[in-house]
Amino acid sequence: MLKKTVCALMASLLVGTAAAQAAGPVRVGGSVRYRPGAGLPPFRPPVVRPPIRPGTGAIIRHEIRREIRREIRRERRNRAIFFGTMAVVGTVLRSLPPRHTTVVVNRQTFYFADGNYYTQSGGGFTVVPAPYGVVVPVLPSEYSMPLMVGSQEYFYAQGYFYRRAPNGYICIAAPIGAVVNVIPESAVRRGDLLEYNGTFYREIANGEYVDYEVVRAR
Repeated sequence: MLKKTVCALMASLLVGTAAAQAAGPVRVGGSVRYRPGAGLPPFRPPVVRPPIRPGTGAIIRHEIRREIRREIRRERRNRAIFFGTMAVVGTVLRSLPPRHTTVVVNRQTFYFADGNYYTQSGGGFTVVPAPYGVVVPVLPSEYSMPLMVGSQEYFYAQGYFYRRAPNGYICIAAPIGAVVNVIPESAVRRGDLLEYNGTFYREIANGEYVDYEVVRAR
């Protein structure tokens, strides 16, 4: 009797093992667990994913911001180099710069220093626009720009135009058609034009830069 019972138990174990092998892996708690003897799991090739890159919109916005910052730095550098010593018209100083020249136009005395003009008023000196017809011995070389309008040579310094004269350089009205790459920051917008000291400029595109063409002068 005992022998029959043992044989029955062994037979049931064999049947259970065969059924487990046929059923394959068992899923427990969301993961796959393989039974002993069920064999190795099936081979799955690795998934190759493309590298993660920012979206096209983000790249474009980044490039625009970088170009704007670059343009701002370039414009500030140009103005600092060209108008490094320019004084704002109307500013009153207690004393003149150490290196200045006295010039007389129509019996009025002006003082010229670093491209700026001063007149004495009260106990100080006031920055004034350049008087047309004044002749100065030299121009500040680091702040002057030679340019050609037609066949005539001019010089542009601190927002004013000059021509060669026997005793130096004579300040003249801006020649129509002259193109410069920078104008003083105190220029005032008048509709589509920019005006500085009676000279009107039109903005013109020059590649990635902006130039300024004289269209009207007093």
